[in-house]
Amino acid sequence: MLKALSDPSAVSPIFASGRTCNKPGALKPDQFLEQIIIVLAERNESFQPYIFKIFQQADNEKLTKLLLVQLNQPEKPEPVRQKLVKGLAYAPSKKSIPFLIGLLTNRKSDLNTEIGRTLYAIAYQSFATREEWVKWWESNRNQPREKWLDDVLVSYLETIRKKDSRIKQLEETIASLKIDLLKMRLAEARRVLDANAETGLLTQALDDEAVAIKKYALEQIKQMDKEQARKLMPKLIEITSRFYNGASSVEAPNPTLGFRTGPAAEEIQLMIITLISELGGEKEVPVLITIFNNSNSAAVRNRIIQALGRIASPLAVPHLLTLLNWETPQETVLLVIEALGKIKSGDALPKLHEYLNAPETQKNETVCRAIIDVLGDFKDISSNEVIVKFLDDRRQKCRWSAANSLGKIGTPETAPHLVKLLQDEFADIRQVAVEALGNLGNKAVIADLARVLTADKDSRTRQLAAVAIGKFKDKETLNALLPALSDSDESVVIAVWSAINGILEASPDSLPETAQKLEGMGQIARAAEVYQKIVNHPNFKDKEMENRGKLGRLLIHLKQYKEALEHLQKAANHLADKLDFTLLLIECYKNLGMYDQALHSCDELLKDTKAETPLWWNLTIEQVSLLSLKKDYNTALEKINKLLTANSLPADKKTRLEGLKKDCEKALAPQ
Repeated sequence: MLKALSDPSAVSPIFASGRTCNKPGALKPDQFLEQIIIVLAERNESFQPYIFKIFQQADNEKLTKLLLVQLNQPEKPEPVRQKLVKGLAYAPSKKSIPFLIGLLTNRKSDLNTEIGRTLYAIAYQSFATREEWVKWWESNRNQPREKWLDDVLVSYLETIRKKDSRIKQLEETIASLKIDLLKMRLAEARRVLDANAETGLLTQALDDEAVAIKKYALEQIKQMDKEQARKLMPKLIEITSRFYNGASSVEAPNPTLGFRTGPAAEEIQLMIITLISELGGEKEVPVLITIFNNSNSAAVRNRIIQALGRIASPLAVPHLLTLLNWETPQETVLLVIEALGKIKSGDALPKLHEYLNAPETQKNETVCRAIIDVLGDFKDISSNEVIVKFLDDRRQKCRWSAANSLGKIGTPETAPHLVKLLQDEFADIRQVAVEALGNLGNKAVIADLARVLTADKDSRTRQLAAVAIGKFKDKETLNALLPALSDSDESVVIAVWSAINGILEASPDSLPETAQKLEGMGQIARAAEVYQKIVNHPNFKDKEMENRGKLGRLLIHLKQYKEALEHLQKAANHLADKLDFTLLLIECYKNLGMYDQALHSCDELLKDTKAETPLWWNLTIEQVSLLSLKKDYNTALEKINKLLTANSLPADKKTRLEGLKKDCEKALAPQ
């Protein structure tokens, strides 16, 4: 073997035998490693590639042991030892590490360099000094080589991450500086009202490679005057079209775009599509449809559907209808339905009806509800037939949507179907049915709504029933509404009162009767409010003064004396001869501290009142009380003493006078 290796022409066959060592009967590298190591040490470098190839197929531990034996001969020249050290790199073993570290010196030499390379090949570490290697070995000698490799990979990945982070920070810093410069230039252009300069700056920014600058430009365009912003529409369409210039996916690089596609590019595209929908009109519909057909991004396609809905052009309807199939993702289908609802083209109704009636659709509650809701927005009576059957649907939300949409369409003939829902177990269903019935204008349901107003256990439902009844503006419903003013829930009472006021406004002839009923129910404040309407209404001018008197009486009951006096004074000439009116005036004067006016009114009444009658005694004692309140105690005492001597003085009046006398004497007594 040694003789053969001494001949360079024999190297290739020996190498071949090394390559085929795994075949049955082939020569194994381990059988001649000692000879190969001798050749490595003694021959020139032209043999090394072949030898190292054989080393890679040999047993690492055996080869390492043999190489270390050779290296442990100090008398060997340094070039030979250098070759042997290099050989250890092709038989990586932890056993080599302490020996190699021992061979290291802190001087520069080819051997040291080769040792460093071999140590790196074995341990995946690199240190500048022997001491660092010793320290590392002491800490890691018990760890497997795989752990060292994992640590190196983690460290390498962290290094890459930090470098990427620094690059990103640098890019963001540059973009931030550009944005600041753009802000200043835009501010100057706006200051001098140079719209062309502003448009030019934003056009340049849209062509910048930095995503942040594009985003800033798009945000500025959004804030611009719409007419001016529309001048940038061609540029927006151009940028959006670049996304599909040869790119089969949003993840593929597109050199014409100016930056890599992906999440950032998709965000830009979504912003542009939104802007096109806000600034554009019908002529942009074909552009958006083209983008839709060329996009693989669900987010972009969905945003385009929303944009078509916002533009609301019938041109988009045929395209949108093609998406109403069961292969389209549900999220997209829902957006299509919403967009069709905004466009409200009658051409879409047959397809929507067909899609809603399909068994596959009816299994999907979410899609069913979406279509029913949109049909309600169309307000087309042709949809009644397909919607009505969902009033009996076992799914609560479908029943709700059906009732709501029928209420929007507003066909009176659907009322009998909706009445059934007034008995639904769910309050929200009863509520939407009540609202819908209020919108239909079918008076046949008033009795049903009245029952809900008085009997439903849910206060919100009762409140809505009051609102619904009020929409009919029918005075015949007042009898159903008035008792509900005693409802325990304040929100219901407010709704009832609002409904009553609406009816009274539409039927003013019902005002007097309603006021009397309210007073009889003890609803004094509301009765006063109705009398106020009567007083101000031209239909009741002939009885204005009489009604002012009634209003004054109610206001006194409410202790609103100032307001009461205002009405009573206006009616004075008309009602001065009426006893009740004068007594009301006296009470107002008294509570407002107008004692002289009250005394005068008492005097006027006493002139026409027979002495020592119950009324005369009441008025006389009222005079004494007024004198006391006026602090004219002497006059009051004089009148009291005179009255106490009367033979016909009733016992209860005597007691009252004696009490007033005591109060006056106390007030006059020295303190």
